[in-house]
Amino acid sequence: MMRNVPHTYCWSPSLIPKPADWNSNIDVSGYFFHPQASNGTLPQDLHTFLKNGDRPLYIGFGSIDGHDRERLFKIICHALERTGRRAIVCRKLVITENYEHTSIFPIGDFSHDLLFKYVDGICHHGGAGTTAAGLRAGLPTIVIPFFGDQYFWGDVVQQSGAGPGPLPAATLTTETLVSAITIISNDQVMKRVAQDLGNRIRNENGCQAAVESFHRQLPLQRMRSDLEGTYPACFRIPNYNLQVSWPVAQVLFSHALLTQDELIPWATQELYLDNNRVSDMGTQLLAQAISTSNTNLRVLYLGSHGITYEGAYRLAEMLKTNRTLNRLYFFENNLGDHGIQLLAQALAHCDRSLSHMDLNGSTLESD
Repeated sequence: MMRNVPHTYCWSPSLIPKPADWNSNIDVSGYFFHPQASNGTLPQDLHTFLKNGDRPLYIGFGSIDGHDRERLFKIICHALERTGRRAIVCRKLVITENYEHTSIFPIGDFSHDLLFKYVDGICHHGGAGTTAAGLRAGLPTIVIPFFGDQYFWGDVVQQSGAGPGPLPAATLTTETLVSAITIISNDQVMKRVAQDLGNRIRNENGCQAAVESFHRQLPLQRMRSDLEGTYPACFRIPNYNLQVSWPVAQVLFSHALLTQDELIPWATQELYLDNNRVSDMGTQLLAQAISTSNTNLRVLYLGSHGITYEGAYRLAEMLKTNRTLNRLYFFENNLGDHGIQLLAQALAHCDRSLSHMDLNGSTLESD
């Protein structure tokens, strides 16, 4: 039931273009970057480290720590020694009691957008934000994923040509890291690909594209006021099936064509909770919130939650008094005969604002 909901994916279309089979309600805007994030000055000790040798690598795994840190730091140290490279290394990785490497500069939390201007390659965990910052800087990238979407971004970096294949942290060895560092240090084609990708990403404006996507996907037909459309609709007149703005309502009041009792709040609000395992208890709390708050909820999706007779009872009680909900999607739940009977009885008592109820696939106790 989510297929018609507008989505905006905030990654670079230069990195992952929008697939041809995605509908018009789905956009790929580009990354979001703060315009001032790369401004600032370096600490003096880091500035000194940078002056005393070739451009270093950056190695860091973000907020991930406690994942066999001592083994990983030893691998990093040995790989840097064997490749003759220097590196700025996230302080969380550094084992201070064994730290004697002048080729390593440990650094705490610091702006990637600023720091990446001073390195010529990066090695990280494949977090979406770090991947974006590194590719925007035009840097060849090694991804050492730990879990989740980090593997995906490692594959994306490899497919783009901006880095070698991902090296899972659990199986990382000195030899595999040495090989990867050697590739990003010496592969001139990879460096050019990374620089070209960085140029394209820097020429995108993800924030502006996302705002344009948001406005393009607005449900304007449900927002515009009938009779006169200067202001958005904020009231509904059920007797005439109209949605009107406050200025329109005032005109109708002044000509004695309408009373305030005939107005109910109007909004475009929809709530999608499909496949979230809300359960009967969650359904009870949700029904209470809708009944007791001044909500303008119009569409409610509660598909595939395993909701039973108890949850159906709570929803039925809410429907008896609710005056705004007009579409309820309640498919693929375990309502049983009694649950569906309760909902049917509620429909007989409500003010008929509800125009559609989807019970497709809900389990019955008898044929």
